[in-house]
Amino acid sequence: MQRTLELLAELAGQAVPSCTGAVRDQLGRGWTPHQIADHVRSTGDPRTGSRNVAAVVRSRVEQMDTPAPPLPPKCTSCDASRMVELPDGRMARCPTCNPNRAAS
Repeated sequence: MQRTLELLAELAGQAVPSCTGAVRDQLGRGWTPHQIADHVRSTGDPRTGSRNVAAVVRSRVEQMDTPAPPLPPKCTSCDASRMVELPDGRMARCPTCNPNRAAS
């Protein structure tokens, strides 16, 4: 939940606490934080032409009436959580099948 609100705040240029309920609903429907942010971004910059950016962001999250996109098929090069071990021992999102791979 917190990561989603952080991503939306980055898009809006300000905190968007009014989105908490809508974000909780969408996460419960299977959307990932990055998918929610991508959806809000896909309809344009919420800061353009709006006096109440938080309301624009909240409206876009609330209007996500489609089911969450399906996860990509699991590949064979990562663990069960879709993470891979880097040469230095750190863990990172699998670049092949993690649904949030673009945020790595």
